Amino acid sequence: MKISTIIGLLGIALASIALLYSAWFMAPVNDEYGHLYAGLAYWQFGDSSVFKVNPPVLRAVVAAPEYLIGMRIEPVTTTGPMDRPEFRGGRDLFRANPKVFQWYLSCGRMIAVGITLGGSVILYRWGRLLAGTCAGLIASGGWLFQPQTLSHGALITGDVVCAVFLLLAIWIMQWTFDDLTMNRSVVLGIAIGNAILIKFTAVLIIPTLFFWVSWNAYRYSKRRLISSVIVMMSVSSLVIAIPYSFQGFGIRLSDYKFVSELFIKLQATAARDAFTSPWVQEIIRIPVPQQLLLGLDRQQWDFEHGLPSYAAGYRGQHGWWWFYLYSMLVKIPVGSLVVLFTVGVCVVLGGKKMFHGVELPLLLFTCVIVSTSIQDGFAQQHRYVLPAYPPMFLMMGVIITRFMKLEDESMSLFRFKARYARIIFGVGMALSLVEVSLATPHWLGQFNVIAGGKRNGYRCLFNDASDWGQDLYRLRSWISSHKNETVYVISSVGGIEQLKATGAEFEDAISGLDSLKKPSWLIVSLSDYVIAQHLMNVLDKRVPDEMIGRTHFIYRFEDP
Repeated sequence: MKISTIIGLLGIALASIALLYSAWFMAPVNDEYGHLYAGLAYWQFGDSSVFKVNPPVLRAVVAAPEYLIGMRIEPVTTTGPMDRPEFRGGRDLFRANPKVFQWYLSCGRMIAVGITLGGSVILYRWGRLLAGTCAGLIASGGWLFQPQTLSHGALITGDVVCAVFLLLAIWIMQWTFDDLTMNRSVVLGIAIGNAILIKFTAVLIIPTLFFWVSWNAYRYSKRRLISSVIVMMSVSSLVIAIPYSFQGFGIRLSDYKFVSELFIKLQATAARDAFTSPWVQEIIRIPVPQQLLLGLDRQQWDFEHGLPSYAAGYRGQHGWWWFYLYSMLVKIPVGSLVVLFTVGVCVVLGGKKMFHGVELPLLLFTCVIVSTSIQDGFAQQHRYVLPAYPPMFLMMGVIITRFMKLEDESMSLFRFKARYARIIFGVGMALSLVEVSLATPHWLGQFNVIAGGKRNGYRCLFNDASDWGQDLYRLRSWISSHKNETVYVISSVGGIEQLKATGAEFEDAISGLDSLKKPSWLIVSLSDYVIAQHLMNVLDKRVPDEMIGRTHFIYRFEDP
């Protein structure tokens, strides 16, 4: 067996163990309550409007075994288009039987784990085709051994799954345009539809497709390109409509009731300018399911009105254009950042030929970065940038491998630079693996050393980057080990009621820190710590006595 095969299999095995651990031992994170509940609503009531800001496929697949076994929910009640019943419904479902909920959720997470590992196989195959085995191993390893992959890759929230399906879609897009035929156009249409059905972030495949069509315009006739694109879009539209049971498919734009300013303006503009004739408005129909467009509209409303946001010490109701770039800077291990910097140097020294064959991954990466920078409505979901990771690591593997191979073809000065790049790359990968290993198993709340690491990284981001509820059971265990003492808890993300449902006995610190009984313990979620200025002002003056994972500080309050 080749050494490269052994390395690849060993990497897959280690990553599998890490992902399986995350899947089975992480408590439900904030959004997973809603996803599982919405999946059950899909099967029980045929309702795709629950959690409509995401497509129904992944949650339906995850919830299918639970539904078949007999898990049922009460009829979904909603107060209007702005209501999000999935979150309260999902939490009620958890509180009814936490052990059963966790078991079913962990089983559903296995699907996400398998897809995450599948993404590493695609990266390996694509990288090997472009620059050899080394490139494939670097791309695959860079993707697998990231803290975000080892944590979010085991969740049913769909961000990593979406990243993999986007990667698969652009791989198929590359294959399609190598020899543009109707059969290949149909396959690409299916891939595009499947990607969008995982998460709405995947709509970025549409501008990526049209940019790529423009890039290849010189290779094929206009007629062939136009007919192929029509086939791709038609097939993807039909694929998307199937899980929605074609509900609201093809209705008039004027029949929609939007809530976001952007969609309302687009609707008004279309009615006023594009379709002035009533018979034209009657003929023109929207070739997507109604709930899909309403879901995009509801998500846009959140971007417009904002959500509580925090990054790098800044707080507000809206986000900042630099939020996602900053989140990458503080979450990616320092070793990987060193390697990415080396890739930049390789591009400068090696020239345009370094990008040969990775133009499409570069295009997708650019689309993700630009779109997330433009959508600055809130700064609390750093995971939205995760679809940029697979193309980024693919480019990293291909470019650095090509640069190191130039050593055999170049003069001595350039050979020195190639050797230097190899050393930096080796050190960077080693540092990255060490950092990821030291964070085991708290990858979700991991920040790199530059950001402050375990003790101070929480000051950079909150919510899905810090405490997202994943340490609920560790929190319960700590409280149970101090059952004869007074314990106060501030943990709005993990949920006080969910913690009580697990059997933990404690008191809420709702009256403020001045009213705490003494002696006592105070447990504070790091997400609450940074988003609530008054908490930080008081607790920054104290040194935590203990820490639970990477999510909660514990303080001891003694009698004066």
